[in-house]
Amino acid sequence: RKAKKRKRRSVFSANELRLHLGHMRVISSSQEACLKLWKAPREQVFKNDAFVDALKQAAHGTLNWNDDHTELYQNLVQWRNRVADVEGTYPEAICSLDLLVSICKRMPSCHWSLRQIDYFLPAILADESLGYSGELLSIVGSSGSYCTSSGGEKEESTRLVVRSYEERISVGGDGIGSECATGNISSTSEENDEPQSTSHPSSSHRSLKRAAALILASAALGTVAIIAMRTMKMSKR
Repeated sequence: RKAKKRKRRSVFSANELRLHLGHMRVISSSQEACLKLWKAPREQVFKNDAFVDALKQAAHGTLNWNDDHTELYQNLVQWRNRVADVEGTYPEAICSLDLLVSICKRMPSCHWSLRQIDYFLPAILADESLGYSGELLSIVGSSGSYCTSSGGEKEESTRLVVRSYEERISVGGDGIGSECATGNISSTSEENDEPQSTSHPSSSHRSLKRAAALILASAALGTVAIIAMRTMKMSKR
């Protein structure tokens, strides 16, 4: 008797697939190719534009940057890599190198002063409950450059400025008359810890004048457009 021919199969279950070495090799090579395709290029830490610019400014004497700042920058980069390993993501997704350079320049002393550097912080730093912002601030506080500097802005004045900005966003204004709603708190100096007066009649008058001017301008433009359209119709006739 002739042996029965086996039917060729094209569909295999997961349990059967591991028994076919040829198929598993193809899947493995495909996965490796995908990883190479989507792998992000590694950042050049010491060739970052913000870092190089800081070194240039320090060489010209326009920026207070020394070896302690560079060491702090290295420590922050290592911290970013550790957090990326814990979270299972790329270091670039934790925070940018530009932000780390800005932190080395400003030396924040609290979460509020950190938000003054960049109000819209990365999610992993904006959420204080995660503890990563505290780790970052402890690294900054233990650096030699922090000890020799002023130690960042005063916490209370910085908190005042950030709250003022939050109020401006909650009001939803575009800058016209928003000073009245927020009390016009814009001082970041350490001497001004008291909020300024909340009554600003001149600002409200200026906003009303601007609004009236915009209405008049739009009305004039509409009139000119109507006249132009009528002129075109008359010329066609």
